[in-house]
Amino acid sequence: MQNPKVEIILPDQATGEGIQKTLAYDTPMSTEELARWRDEFWETRTTGQRQVWELLRTACGENEMTAMALVEAAELRLPQNSLTCAIDRTG
Repeated sequence: MQNPKVEIILPDQATGEGIQKTLAYDTPMSTEELARWRDEFWETRTTGQRQVWELLRTACGENEMTAMALVEAAELRLPQNSLTCAIDRTG
């Protein structure tokens, strides 16, 4: 798949709540293209521990309470109170 401009950040807008809150964006990609791009992102993580990446992927798809429980069980730190930056026990 080509690397199109995947996201256009919408100024002063956010989506999600709590630890799942992130910048809102628009994308020129179709729903199917975006799903493939996201799958490719998760499948190509090469640094850190695979199980942490899998946990983060799962947490992104859950409700906030379940996502927080997963993060706490894995002893991850969220210095920005968001899943966009997670640090495991090994740093």
